[in-house]
Amino acid sequence: MSESCQSRCNPVVCQVVAEAYYPGGLEKHFIEMCNGLARRCAVHAIAHESYREHLDDTVIFHPLDLSRSRRNPRLLWQLARLLRSLDADIVHAHAKKAGYILSQVARLIPQKTVITLHNLTLARNWMKRVDGVICVSKTITESLPGLSAHVVYNGIEPGNTDQTFTYPTPGRKVLAAGRLAPAKGFDVLIEAFRPIDAHLYIAGEGDERKRLEALASKAGVVDKVHFLGYRNDLPALIEAADMVAISSRREGFSYVFAEALLAGTPVISTDVPVPCEILTEEFIVPIGDAAALGKLIQYALDHHDEVTQRFSEWFEFGRRSFTIEAMVENTCGVYRQITGLSSRKRV
Repeated sequence: MSESCQSRCNPVVCQVVAEAYYPGGLEKHFIEMCNGLARRCAVHAIAHESYREHLDDTVIFHPLDLSRSRRNPRLLWQLARLLRSLDADIVHAHAKKAGYILSQVARLIPQKTVITLHNLTLARNWMKRVDGVICVSKTITESLPGLSAHVVYNGIEPGNTDQTFTYPTPGRKVLAAGRLAPAKGFDVLIEAFRPIDAHLYIAGEGDERKRLEALASKAGVVDKVHFLGYRNDLPALIEAADMVAISSRREGFSYVFAEALLAGTPVISTDVPVPCEILTEEFIVPIGDAAALGKLIQYALDHHDEVTQRFSEWFEFGRRSFTIEAMVENTCGVYRQITGLSSRKRV
């Protein structure tokens, strides 16, 4: 590392993502990481042009389309050349594709390198070519034997406190949210809702919508299962619900779980990260088990006050752990460990 880098008070960070922008968890994390870090240190962002409008003006943006093959020689050359031109101390790539691409050029650039893995994966030799690995859940670290990985939970920007929402139906309300895709298990949740005396609201959009609407009709629950489409007021929806249900078949980090704890709304979940790492077993059900899921939802609704009180310690955990500030501070801790540089707030 250069003498100028060593003498600098604040590290210069370069964030990299390969996918074009989509309103999903990975993209949300990348944007919030860039903007959060920019309040502390100089930040470069290498990403598809579609990210530009979502990044603060303080982030130095370098448009580069990394959606081509991860083994494309021209792509690797372009990234290595760009990184060599930046006076950055550490390069941080997000998700497997960007991580793999960074690992291929790691020996050609002067910076230290780190990758964040957002989903369960097998340990690969290419992961050993970078200087550090961050995982968004403990479960992911456990799937990587032989790698020294750091756990940094994702953070969430505070919701708009002026936003409120009132559900249009009387009675108890359960909210589920996420992209309408098989991984989210909404088909299991709809089946689980057959005997439940409550309304289920599903916030999100995706290719599975027509199939899920057909399943609701077939299950005879169209009068109590409501599809809200894509929403930008999820915190308000969560706060107005009696509880949140997570039916996912797989997760890397459940933003809905974090949002629920921050809103003070009880949540039950299938056995996926991060709920399985924080909640006790009484609020976790096996993946794909509609009967167990329905039984737990009914219990949580019937004992709402008791369950809410039981969650008080987890609500406090969420307020401490699932903030942008906590995510940035913990990430900076990893940077300090890898580079040896301090990470003081920008003055």
